[in-house]
Amino acid sequence: MELRVIRSDRRTASVEISRDLTVTVRVPRGFTDERVEAFIERNSGWIEKHLQARRERNAKLRFPVDTDPAFLRAEAERTLPPLLEKYAALTGLRPKAVKINSAKKRLGSCSADGTMHFSYTLMIYPLEAVEYVVLHELAHLKVRNHQRGFYALIERYMPDWRSRRDLLK
Repeated sequence: MELRVIRSDRRTASVEISRDLTVTVRVPRGFTDERVEAFIERNSGWIEKHLQARRERNAKLRFPVDTDPAFLRAEAERTLPPLLEKYAALTGLRPKAVKINSAKKRLGSCSADGTMHFSYTLMIYPLEAVEYVVLHELAHLKVRNHQRGFYALIERYMPDWRSRRDLLK
């Protein structure tokens, strides 16, 4: 486990755990090393619980989080076109263009002109989750928001969409 402490202009202390199991403790500038250690000790149960949960989620990934980006891009170029074709045939919705990018947090998006963008980072997730993102973005060609009609459209073609979406968390 890697531990990082970041001091900044903030009022409260917090802990976050990244995909690569790095624990980041954010504290106000005035926190002494002793206060940081005490904060970590007080929250050690929470930290361990969430580290274990992250390890379990990571075990379900298709590829490790530190997989070479060139490999992930090639995997995206191989995997996404057949999935897009499959769900486009099912829904009758077709993107104007598809682009693969290096976004870290936003795994997919659909622009107003119908161009879809997918992050190659999406490839680390299970195929069921990748399919959900593909259908999600295709659904935006018909429904631009995330209201009830949007999810009704997704559910029509993927009744288990909630469990697939949860794989992305």
